Amino acid sequence: MKPFVFGLIFLFFSTQTFAAKDDLILQTRFDAKTVSWLIEKLRLVLANSNLADGLTNTLPLEDDTPIPLEDLVRDPAYERLKETISRVFSINAEESYLRLRIPRVYYSIHSLRVKPKTITSADPLLQISTAASLQGVDVGLVDGIKIDFMVSNPRTKQKEPLLTASLDPIRIEIPETLPPAEFEVDLAARRSDKITFELKGYNLDPIPRYVNTHIGAIRTLDAATGRPISTANVSVDPVVIRLNRLTRTLSFDLFRPVIEKNLELIVSTILKEVGKSLKDSIGPQILNRVLQSTTPSAISLSSEALFVRYALASFDQPDASQLALLVAGGSCTDARYRELGEACVDQAPPVKPARIIPDADQGWAREELRSTIASGKADLALSVSEEHLNQFLRTSIDAKLWESLLAEQKLSLGPKGAFVVLRDPKNGPELYLDVLFRPVTCLQRAIIGRKRVLRFPLRIGTKVSFENRNEHPTLVIQVTKVNSTVEEILRGIPEYDLPSQMAPLFKKKIAKMILKTASTLEARNVVEMEIPVLKGVGLDRSWHETSKHGRIHLYLSTDAR
Repeated sequence: MKPFVFGLIFLFFSTQTFAAKDDLILQTRFDAKTVSWLIEKLRLVLANSNLADGLTNTLPLEDDTPIPLEDLVRDPAYERLKETISRVFSINAEESYLRLRIPRVYYSIHSLRVKPKTITSADPLLQISTAASLQGVDVGLVDGIKIDFMVSNPRTKQKEPLLTASLDPIRIEIPETLPPAEFEVDLAARRSDKITFELKGYNLDPIPRYVNTHIGAIRTLDAATGRPISTANVSVDPVVIRLNRLTRTLSFDLFRPVIEKNLELIVSTILKEVGKSLKDSIGPQILNRVLQSTTPSAISLSSEALFVRYALASFDQPDASQLALLVAGGSCTDARYRELGEACVDQAPPVKPARIIPDADQGWAREELRSTIASGKADLALSVSEEHLNQFLRTSIDAKLWESLLAEQKLSLGPKGAFVVLRDPKNGPELYLDVLFRPVTCLQRAIIGRKRVLRFPLRIGTKVSFENRNEHPTLVIQVTKVNSTVEEILRGIPEYDLPSQMAPLFKKKIAKMILKTASTLEARNVVEMEIPVLKGVGLDRSWHETSKHGRIHLYLSTDAR
């Protein structure tokens, strides 16, 4: 059970430090509508990451439940039972009672909604007060119920079970048609090497009251057949009684009618006890199991070529009603990962930025996120930095993922590799390549020279899309058009330290030939990067913008459900 929007992220990002602190920014509106929507998506996201979502579990119910028999005193079946007992033993049956033993309780929660009350972020501490509600709850008594008829042993003066009846495994349904059961939870999270949770307080008193109020609408079913519970589910164990060296084997057929005639009372008591257990036993166990004192919160992705890891770097509260998580990313080739393990990310050489983005621009990029969410246009945003994309590009080059794509055009990458620049909202990201070209045809060798290798820049227009690839959210950058000019091929692009080394003869003709060759890259994908945190959050109805301040913003609205 995860009644907290930040739980969605904590399970994904560890806190190991990387060079950059905001490779990804995940920012959300912190209001009832958005948090409820995110919680609905949370179970899917966690399940797809092979992590327990905490909404189902099996727990022991250790406390035995006594049922006073005051309501049964005038029951003829109970009177006959007392009479039978008294004929055999000198026992005061008036002091007897029924004891319920429920070995294990399974619960499954269909819907969990949260209304945040307050949030305070002062990194590395995050404090949240919420009002949570459950709707659609199944409770399974997976080992059934033992019902003991407890009487006083004349010799020991202790209450001992005289008879035991059994109920088959039961499923208790609290349907979604009922209003939700509401309660409150306050907690804090501290960021260090791991996320440390502190459950500051909770009020689960409304849960047993809720069960008592709606007990008539709660269904009690046989777990095997799905039919309403009945006396057919009741069995009475044969009993051997030894007292004062006297052994008698008795079959108390009169005990069964007591259970049968009072089955409704017993089931009602069971339901009320389950309600108490949700408050006193199961509820706190759920909260404490989900909100462990510390929890691993790393996400690592490994493919045949790449290893990628993300880490929560800090909390931020850019607006009173918004929460931002600044995430650092790192990557290395799969070969380095096999050699060094996750340490390969820390030992990867830093990628020199393609350009220096001023602090003011970075601030404006964050303001774009804040203002778009504050305006109500979006409820959730994911922002990816130019630096992070270029780090990923460098790793993909080291993993030789570009070789086959460029080899088709008889091209290869030079020392500067490839990088993107995010500064044109209208036309999208531009991809820059440091390209090497070796002549292969007779005509090319005649013009360029057999042993000469040409070096020149390519400036390529791209479009960005966020797609689901086999249910994996993927950032895709695709070539739309080669934007380079003959002049750039001949002179290079000094702004980005991209040189041009051309043959002395037929320069313009060679440049035109290069542009024609490069045009075959159009409509090809050059970046494909999985972003698992977006799984299950309505990616097909999102939209994105290229910021002129060096980032790509992906926006989602809960109205897109």
